[in-house]
Amino acid sequence: MTEQLLQAWVLLTGGASVWLMADPRGQRRSLGCWIGLAGQPAWFFSTYQHFQWGMFMLSVVFTSSFIRGIVLHRFSRDNKK
Repeated sequence: MTEQLLQAWVLLTGGASVWLMADPRGQRRSLGCWIGLAGQPAWFFSTYQHFQWGMFMLSVVFTSSFIRGIVLHRFSRDNKK
């Protein structure tokens, strides 16, 4: 049961983040980064538990990319004010 919830978390946050980050509106792209970041604990836990080291390292890349997106969106909004 726990594994099913974990996979649902991965599916929902991963799908929503990719969908929103492809949106032409900057606010939605920023939200996509936040949702993607919210899913990363599930990715880390799942890949660690199943010894999927390549996917674990990819999760590190995804996490840093989501953080980068959040920071870039934050600064671009601040510069427009």
